[in-house]
Amino acid sequence: MNFDGEDKRWDEYYKREWNDKRKPLPIEKIIKKAVPKQNAGLYVGLGTGRNVFPLLKEGWNVYACDIAHTSIKNAKENYPQYATHFDYGSYTEAFPHIKAFDYMICSEVLVNGNFPNVVERFRLLKDRLTKEGFLIFELPAIGTDIWPNWKSLSMSKNGSLKLKYRADVPNKLYLSFQDICHLLENAGFKIVYGPKPVNSERSRYPGGLIRDWLGIAQNVSLT
Repeated sequence: MNFDGEDKRWDEYYKREWNDKRKPLPIEKIIKKAVPKQNAGLYVGLGTGRNVFPLLKEGWNVYACDIAHTSIKNAKENYPQYATHFDYGSYTEAFPHIKAFDYMICSEVLVNGNFPNVVERFRLLKDRLTKEGFLIFELPAIGTDIWPNWKSLSMSKNGSLKLKYRADVPNKLYLSFQDICHLLENAGFKIVYGPKPVNSERSRYPGGLIRDWLGIAQNVSLT
């Protein structure tokens, strides 16, 4: 699969910034309340494992993929007892021996670039879910203090904010309430909880407030 340089970018990032001791995001609590431990889940974008490692330690049957080799390599080296739960690659390709997952988890991933492209990425999630499986999400919301040094910005008719940075930095998209609902519905999901805004402090540069939409959506057929 062509990652358009995203894999190399994240590889370099995790070589510098690997830290598996960071506090889990609010989505972790939703996962624990929403799904039984034995159900199989796929976490999209392992990253530093801040949300995944605590779940595995407590017995959740969660798998995680990432397009950054460093992320998967570090996870397997530091948590060899869970090595079979980590796989390099896209969510469309990882763990090919598992036909469908009971739920998928998206936290701070897949939302960048143009809105139609984002919708298509979420449509592809459905191919890895059971017929009535769930998507548990924590996605960037309008109201987040934006990163500096942006080159241009624009706003959708429904109030989402898109920022463009230099060529080697991904565009950022902060979703309004209307647009996150449209995104999930157009991708073939029915929202069953939320979207609920949650705020947290950005502990590192450039500081400020991070706002996310937190919720659960169910896989349904497109009409």
